[in-house]
Formats: sequence, C-alpha cells, structure tokens
Amino acid sequence: MINVKITEKNGPVVAVIAVKEGDEIMLMAEKGKVIRTKIEDVRETGRAAIGVYMMELGDDDKIVTVAKIAAEDAKDAHEHAAALKAEAQEEKLRESGIVKKADVPAEPEKPSVNLQEMVDRAETEQKQKDEEEEGEKPEEK
Repeated sequence: MINVKITEKNGPVVAVIAVKEGDEIMLMAEKGKVIRTKIEDVRETGRAAIGVYMMELGDDDKIVTVAKIAAEDAKDAHEHAAALKAEAQEEKLRESGIVKKADVPAEPEKPSVNLQEMVDRAETEQKQKDEEEEGEKPEEK
C-alpha cells in the first residue's frame, strides 16, 4: 500500500476504497453537500500527488464519508431514476392539461369475446332478420 501524503492543504484521509471501471463514488460533507460521480471522471494521479479536487467546501465544512456504488448497482439506480423522471414529467404534463391520461398510450384492451362467438352472433342475427323478412312477405297463391 502506498502511504498518503497528508498536508494542511488536503487534511486527513477520510476513506480509501478499491474501485473498478463502471463504479461510482459518492462524497458526503458534514454540512449536507453530496456529490456522486463516475470513477472514469476522476483523473488518475501519480505517486507524488497529494490528491484530486472533487468538491468545493466552505472553510467550516469537511468530507465525512465516501461510499462506493458498484457498477451493477449504479446501472440499476440510473434506470430507476430515469423511470421516475419520466413518470414525473408525464404527471406534470397531465396536471398542466397539455396531455390527458387518455392521450398516453396504454396496453391494448383484450377483446371480451373471441372471434367464433362474434361469427355465431352475426349468423344468429342474420337468421332472425331473414325470418322476419319472410313473415312480412305476402303469401303467394
């Protein structure tokens, strides 16, 4: 393990976490500020470097914890967040009157009767109609 050079500028080490491509990290500050970023967005440094600047903090604030979000969990979280965002936008449009619930495509309704029942009903109705027409004709002599 390589020792971390601690100076007045960078302060004490809050966390050391092993990560891999696709992972994300979340930094949380004492005053409530939170930042989440992909590992690929954090630049690598050399051995002599004292760190990477990731979050702007006030003089009276400090990082209190760092959490790793594994690539698989990050993907699920992003998909869930995208779905929630789409639902919220749809609801906003409905509330504004731009889109009505009926305008939103829904699953097609399943027919309540099958095709054979429809054919049978049509044949029965035609037969009744034919019988009524025969009853209205004058009798031939």
